[in-house]
Amino acid sequence: MTRVSQSPANPLASPVWWLAVVTLLINDHVLKTAGVLPGILTGKLSDFAGLVVAPVLLVALLRVKSLRARIACFTVVGVGFSVVKLSGAAAIAAAGALTAIGIPSRIIADPTDLIALAVLPAAFLLTTPRPSTAIEMGPARTFFGRAGLVVGMIACMATSQTNQPMSSFWTTPAYLLNSTGAALDVRIRYYDGELDCEAIGDNAAHALAPSAFGEGVRFHLEAGQTVPLSQPDVLEATGEENEEVIPSPQCEIALIQSDAMPSTIVWWSNLSDVSVPTAVVPSELENRPDLLVGLVSLHLENGNLKATPRGLVKGDIAKATPGESTCPVQGKSFQWSHVTFADGDLTVVSVDNLPDGCTEVGLVYGDGMDPNADEHRISLCIPAGVFTFQPGETLSVSSTPGESRTLAFWSATKSVSLYSMSSGPEGELWPNATFNTVDCNGDRMECGGFSVPVTLLPTSGSVAIKPGQESTVDGPDGKKMRVLLGRAEQVLAARDACEPGRQSLGMRADYIVVIE
Repeated sequence: MTRVSQSPANPLASPVWWLAVVTLLINDHVLKTAGVLPGILTGKLSDFAGLVVAPVLLVALLRVKSLRARIACFTVVGVGFSVVKLSGAAAIAAAGALTAIGIPSRIIADPTDLIALAVLPAAFLLTTPRPSTAIEMGPARTFFGRAGLVVGMIACMATSQTNQPMSSFWTTPAYLLNSTGAALDVRIRYYDGELDCEAIGDNAAHALAPSAFGEGVRFHLEAGQTVPLSQPDVLEATGEENEEVIPSPQCEIALIQSDAMPSTIVWWSNLSDVSVPTAVVPSELENRPDLLVGLVSLHLENGNLKATPRGLVKGDIAKATPGESTCPVQGKSFQWSHVTFADGDLTVVSVDNLPDGCTEVGLVYGDGMDPNADEHRISLCIPAGVFTFQPGETLSVSSTPGESRTLAFWSATKSVSLYSMSSGPEGELWPNATFNTVDCNGDRMECGGFSVPVTLLPTSGSVAIKPGQESTVDGPDGKKMRVLLGRAEQVLAARDACEPGRQSLGMRADYIVVIE
């Protein structure tokens, strides 16, 4: 007869517990470094698996059997987890204490991780006594239970790999120092595009969205450890190469992120390289003025982790959304379809106003009387009433494709010319006008770029035209010239994600000139 008794559960032999252990090990040692899953997912996976492994392991280590003792074990784990996830200072202190006793650790505070507490009731069931048979309590189950103690402890101490310094000192203009007294994970990210950072200057936090910075490089910094901030030096420190590195010898901008700390943008210009030890005693820095020039210190202030620039490095808290703009409202871009026309007169056969606000113009070669003539249609997304040609009128058309595009319609009595022009810092957008930047704090673009509006002052005019506005001035041959300015800006930060014409630095302006 098989003997059945009410016996304490052996949770370390449970398949569910072993599944959590394996998940924790694979996640921390493989998935977090492989980059196959988002960091937020691997982080949550560790929390869920860890809250199954840790409290059950504590019950087994203490060999507690009573309901009250088991509840106490789970409460300790749950409360401890909550404290370090809610407080950056507590996370740093806990990691420092574990590291001091020989268990290298880093703990990331993140209130959203508290969702993992939901697995504690299920984990508690693994420690609940249940009817057991002599067969179930045999050697195999005993082996897995004992092995679970060792493997579980290893899993709880598992940490994912991060970059470690590869030298005894850095030669770099700016660097980051961990002055907290405990180990920290930090990520250093760089703008994913082209910057005129001298022009952006102290406006960097307003100008640059954190989402526009690249993935960057992550470091694990022990107390007193340093890491360079200059992008070429960071890549050299990790032994990595990045084809997307954009050299910026005069100035650089970096985004520093660490757990429980506001993302911080730092920038510097024209700093000379200095030799920085990979390990520094913060209290001794005051005797090394050469090391203070490019220092950014990670430290605790009133229990909160902060990144504070020293010397000639400047910094500010990054803003997911910019502050209030002091710039005038930007105008709309002018768009049109490109059609290549041969020489010869054309006749307007139709002008249709579309629901989206654009105008579609139908043109045929000749006088428009041939019913078999091919109709060429052009879509014009420009302000209403600007295209003044009517069906039956004869005109000529010319167009220029490319980053700087033009489209012109003209007859003996009038003309409508559309321009969407780009230029570098030395180029001209229109020889008959002057373009000047507006004195304001600039606007972020949806693509992650940044620009400042520009105004247009016609040579024959006396008042500058702001984006989205128009003015009528004297034109050639005594005619009046109506000038409309659409979207017009000086691009100070450009990314490939931006629309054509705004993927590089320089001035960009859409304008229309009507003469009649």
